[in-house]
Amino acid sequence: MNLAYGAIVSAGILAVAVYYGVKMELFKECLTTFGDTKVSMYQPVFMFIDRVGFSLLAVFIGQYSFGSYILLGWVTTYTVLLAISNPYKRKRDYYRSLATQAATILILCLYCCLANSPADIPASIFTVAPLIVLAVLMVNLANNCTFVIIQIR
Repeated sequence: MNLAYGAIVSAGILAVAVYYGVKMELFKECLTTFGDTKVSMYQPVFMFIDRVGFSLLAVFIGQYSFGSYILLGWVTTYTVLLAISNPYKRKRDYYRSLATQAATILILCLYCCLANSPADIPASIFTVAPLIVLAVLMVNLANNCTFVIIQIR
């Protein structure tokens, strides 16, 4: 049942990405956010592919010891491509996106360290780690809220 549900959701997300690629003029917000180059105009499709690809990788290889490193590699590769392509019209959107990706990379690095730590690691690490993740997420939330407030003004 879960596999069928996942397939339906994935097919729906893929359908939206294909629809965007065909009828991108209907997505007015994307046209004002992203640049005029081919790579920039298809950035929402790349984001869909990134999200679906990451989710599928997490499901299928997340439980293996090497899975966290592959997930980290996936996010790092997407971040580097995002940094190189700079698909946004405004610099603040570009920096906000990079900051969000950096927070993701930081959390995945922490997960890689904890997932492959030795058995004799102090238990207090597992108490502090969620607090670190929470702090990173709160800083990221504050950063995104700041950019939204700036955009509203």
